[in-house]
Amino acid sequence: MRVSPGGGFQTDTATAAIAHLKAKYEDIWDRNPSKPQQQRDLALRTYRAVSWFERGDLARKSGDPDVAFILYWIALNAAYGRDVDDVTDSGSLQRYLFRLIELDTRRAISNAVWDRFFGPITRLLNNEYLYRPYWDNATGKPDKEDWREWFDRDNQRADSPGRTRTVLSVLFWRLYTLRNQLVHGSATWRSSLNRDSVEDGADIMEFLIPVFIETMLGNRNEDWGPPFYPPGLHEGRPPR
Repeated sequence: MRVSPGGGFQTDTATAAIAHLKAKYEDIWDRNPSKPQQQRDLALRTYRAVSWFERGDLARKSGDPDVAFILYWIALNAAYGRDVDDVTDSGSLQRYLFRLIELDTRRAISNAVWDRFFGPITRLLNNEYLYRPYWDNATGKPDKEDWREWFDRDNQRADSPGRTRTVLSVLFWRLYTLRNQLVHGSATWRSSLNRDSVEDGADIMEFLIPVFIETMLGNRNEDWGPPFYPPGLHEGRPPR
């Protein structure tokens, strides 16, 4: 995959990734007519995730990174979301990310973190407005006065070459704050205040979501867990 001099993807990159993922998805479906449950779960997850990612790609190409970022996050939710009572959403996401790193034999995730997106990730990690404890302190919540100390400590943890798990965990915690700001109407569409963060976030998600999905498809015998709201799967037809 290629990036433009400005850091964003060239217009054909996501399109090629979508076509590649669809081909891998159909390959898994066609070659497993008996459809074991865990592969049925994987088929449904990846089918949904690719559909939302594809729609996000259209928004990105139309020059709307805000909407693209939201749609990319829906794709991510489709890939990892689990109906598990004893874990939080953030904990479930973190475990999903750690698992992907372990299974990513091509080191595409690690290379993205330490090479391709090192600059954008650094900007996002240094942005205090994407740090939830900053807002907790600003709105007067108790025991949040030391947010700056925690902020610096988290960034120091992430600033160690090779610690991909830590960087990815901290990064997606910041992106989760950005997601909340957008999804819950706590930011203005195309606001000038968060342009850099939205652009960087959309660029990173545009690259990583296909990598995540491909890693899942390449490990079809892994148990990715039952997805939310599974419909009845009809014999020989792709799940919706």
